[in-house]
Amino acid sequence: MILFLFTYSINRARTSRMFYEALSRRSNSRDLMVADISRYSITEIEKIIDKASVIAFDNTIIMAMGKDQLLSRNFFVNRSKSKEFYLDVWNLVYRADKPVFLMHASSDLHAVHFGLEKSIYEGMLKKFTGICWPYHQCPMERSDEHDRYPYNTLKPYNLTKAQVIGMWDEITSNINISIDFPHCISQKEFVKRPGRKTWDIIVPGVSYITRQIAQESVVKADLFVSPFVSYSRWLVTAPYYLYNRLLRRNQSTPIYQNKSFRLFRSMISMSSLAFVCGSELRYFVRKFIEIPAFRTAMIAYPTLNFRDYGFEDGVHYLETYPEETGEKAKYLLANKNVAEKMAANAVEMVKELHTAEVRVDQILSCLIFFQKGKLKGAGFSEGKFEIY
Repeated sequence: MILFLFTYSINRARTSRMFYEALSRRSNSRDLMVADISRYSITEIEKIIDKASVIAFDNTIIMAMGKDQLLSRNFFVNRSKSKEFYLDVWNLVYRADKPVFLMHASSDLHAVHFGLEKSIYEGMLKKFTGICWPYHQCPMERSDEHDRYPYNTLKPYNLTKAQVIGMWDEITSNINISIDFPHCISQKEFVKRPGRKTWDIIVPGVSYITRQIAQESVVKADLFVSPFVSYSRWLVTAPYYLYNRLLRRNQSTPIYQNKSFRLFRSMISMSSLAFVCGSELRYFVRKFIEIPAFRTAMIAYPTLNFRDYGFEDGVHYLETYPEETGEKAKYLLANKNVAEKMAANAVEMVKELHTAEVRVDQILSCLIFFQKGKLKGAGFSEGKFEIY
């Protein structure tokens, strides 16, 4: 039996939740079991682990036994049990004579250790047989030759680019099997048909330096720019602080998340164009697949392996540097047929490659290959998911 152990969480990046919803629909407790460990006792979990042939251990459990404080409006993890309980679950997994895969979807590479004690983190790396994460290939260039923007995103973590690459090297040197697991989206999140467009362009999430530059570029180009930040602040974030005082976190966080996502989807759907990037680090963020799903044409500062994930410049999106966003947007606004064709191509490609149902198929196929002794790794290459 393939066993997935996780605990209920709400993440602003909805990938993990969508994946487990789709995965749970496949669970039959015979060949596949999906267990939210917070619903079981330690004794029951031990019996479940005993029945498994392969264990997939989700990073939500690591979050529950890691940092003390999390930004609750962005991330909630079930702590109905004590930290010691989640650590006890890990110890059961660690002592079991079973192969273990770390499910590490939608988390930044520079936050991979979750503030765990070094000894626990190192023990995990030695135990894991494989890792499912969005870094089948290192997302950052090792030399500084082509670095265009300062690495401001790493400042809150007191990390350098070299240290982040060092984390990649540490993980891949300890864990033999790497399975590419980029963001995914559920069928219910797709917008069924293009809607009326109010704004020329939206730059959602302008906190990254690259998005700030793009925002400045489109404002300078005198385009009608969606006021995403101010709308989000007053319509969603400000009320959150009120109901966060009135409700428990397991209630206030999902309310905020649902309201935030509905506003986010609505404002993007009402924009003719959207600029997307994964910060100066060039990570593959969920917005790269959300924008197509919302049927809006995408201008993007792409990741280093964007083409592997199926994105072709001029076919599914228009590539740009952030400071050139205004110029590229004007071109697409003047050539609406080009923008509409790109948006249509992109939504079909996302449906084919990046839905939660597809991701479940990919991960289960990899684990079945592993059970047969055939799995060396898996990843995307030029728009195809390949198991080798």
